[in-house]
Amino acid sequence: MRWLADENVPAASLARLRRAGWDVEGVAARCPGADDATVLALAASEGRAVVTFGRDFGNLVFSAAAASHLPPAVVYLRFVPAWPEEPAELLLALAAQDPDLARHFVVLDRDRYRKRPLPVRAP
Repeated sequence: MRWLADENVPAASLARLRRAGWDVEGVAARCPGADDATVLALAASEGRAVVTFGRDFGNLVFSAAAASHLPPAVVYLRFVPAWPEEPAELLLALAAQDPDLARHFVVLDRDRYRKRPLPVRAP
C-alpha cells in the first residue's frame, strides 16, 4: 500500500518506513499547512492510505461530505511517541500482524489496535 503521512508524523518515522521499503510521502514536503480535508482528498486522488495523529480524521472520514473522496485506508495513531521512530515501528508491527488494512479506519495504540470498515463511497 502507498502512504501519505500527515505533518504530525515525525520525519524520522517516514525515513524508517522508507528504509523498510514502504512508499510513503509526507504532507510537510508536499503541501505544508494543508487542512485535514485536503489531506484526505490528496490521499484519495493518489490512492494513498493516510497515517496521522489527527483525531479529527475520524469525524471527517465518517461524515457524508468525505464519503465521495476517501483514501484506501486511514491509520489514526493514538499515542504520544516516546521516540521519533516509534510510530514507524508500531506501523510496521501492525502491517506484519494484520496485512489487510485496506478499506479500514484503524486506531492504533501502543498495545492494541481496532479497525472499522470505511463507509461505502457515494456513487
